[in-house]
Amino acid sequence: MKLNRLYIACLAVAAALAVSCQQKELPAPATVSDLKAYPGYLKAMVEFTAPAEAVSGKVFFNSGEFQTFEIDTEAELQRVIVEGLKEGENTLRVALFNAAGVISDPKAVDVKVYGDSYKADVVPRQFIEQKSTGTTSIELYFGDSASGETEVRLTYTTTGGEEKTVVLPASESIIAIDDIDVGKPYTFVSVYKPEEECIDEFISDVFDVRDALKKIMDKTIWSAEGAADSAHDASKLIDNDVNTYWRASSAQLAAGVVVDMKMEKIFSQIVINQARETAGGCFAKRMTVEVSLDGENWTPAIEKGLKASAYRQVFDLPSQLEARYVRLSITQSSDSNLPVQLAELDLNNELTCSGQNGEDIPTLRNATVPFAGDGSDRFPSVGAGRMQRVADWSHNDNAYISMDTAAGNKMCIWSCSVWGCSDVSNGKVWQTLKLLPGEYSFVVTSGNTTTPEAVEAYAAVNGESLPDITGLQEGTASAIASVRIPSRSDAITTLDFTLNEEMSVNVGYVYNSYGMYATHGYIWSELYFNKFEVVAR
Repeated sequence: MKLNRLYIACLAVAAALAVSCQQKELPAPATVSDLKAYPGYLKAMVEFTAPAEAVSGKVFFNSGEFQTFEIDTEAELQRVIVEGLKEGENTLRVALFNAAGVISDPKAVDVKVYGDSYKADVVPRQFIEQKSTGTTSIELYFGDSASGETEVRLTYTTTGGEEKTVVLPASESIIAIDDIDVGKPYTFVSVYKPEEECIDEFISDVFDVRDALKKIMDKTIWSAEGAADSAHDASKLIDNDVNTYWRASSAQLAAGVVVDMKMEKIFSQIVINQARETAGGCFAKRMTVEVSLDGENWTPAIEKGLKASAYRQVFDLPSQLEARYVRLSITQSSDSNLPVQLAELDLNNELTCSGQNGEDIPTLRNATVPFAGDGSDRFPSVGAGRMQRVADWSHNDNAYISMDTAAGNKMCIWSCSVWGCSDVSNGKVWQTLKLLPGEYSFVVTSGNTTTPEAVEAYAAVNGESLPDITGLQEGTASAIASVRIPSRSDAITTLDFTLNEEMSVNVGYVYNSYGMYATHGYIWSELYFNKFEVVAR
């Protein structure tokens, strides 16, 4: 009986001790140390050192979200990948648990996370050109690497049929391959890391080299053949120099050139520059262009007229074409007794062009309604600032007015002697253009007039100053070209002229105005202009 009482007492003491131990909590673990965060694609990795008593933890992010993890007791540094982060700045808070489930104070670290906005700017490295160094050897040329780009990875099929990848570091721009099957596709991607310690790579879209090669125009490997005189052979048509030119061997029409681009190319535009040298040859006036994949079977591309001008002429094709050979034939010229001569042929597509050769014809400045005035006030009696001179045009002293703001900012010849704005004798208004050799037209579109007798005006082109009106009236002026402008509303006057060499010319008009009050009762004399332009023809 005594023994049973002693046993019960021992059990009671043991139970009391157990309760006492349960009520005494273990202390919270220490916080993490050496905490760092590394960015990735909509995620980040936190790295830290955990105290010995830690067994698990949580990383808190966004608005109350968290990710749990277990402590790896064998690792010196703990690394946890946190998924589901937002692009941009994120704050991550790491807290630890001990075996009793007691949590430490959290420790925070900021990290910039990358997402779709950054990924949208990841593009393949600029591919410039490819050069063949043998039947199975090529060199690929690239532009400079972009910010954040670490390398280019090019994948191709070897001559043995194996797929192989080569890497081009960001600091380099040439890949040389000596075992490629050029008949099989080969592609590349660019690899980016926005930061050196980023845990993810960002890969650009795949760039198909063989497809791009069809759109990259490298004229240095082209060849051209066609009947020519010895000093101006067909190669001059593709040498990227508008100062050299191909000249046909005779004046026979349909003289032409065949250009071999060495591989199939895709193009949608043809650009022609005619020769700047006029001696010994003439301008082409009409051409046909045909294309071929094999140099034997030809398909018509376009048939177009050409301007007799050394300025660049651009022709859009009805559709995008793919061809290796281009045959250019001349079917009409400006002089049937002389051989045609052309300076340069280029082919363009939406990606690139074979050369930036030639230039566009210059245009007259401030040459259409509404004209801009120079801000002067030439005859304030009819309204402040109404009568001005037109900006960008030169005027002699006699031409003291050339714009009427009340008429809608139109260029004008205007006088009103009865109001003190005297009639004009030998007024001159002009602009100076530097033009290449060619055939041109100076086109003047006139507007309303008081009466045909009120104004006598001539469109004129000359190398130096415009001629005086007396010489134009008598037909003795030595201008390059001149023609009287009809004094009627909505007339279009076209003055054709030809330049055999590059030169600066003055284009404009010379005029007299006459008072009509005594004969017709009109207060003022006027002739308005709507537009001026110089065009090649």
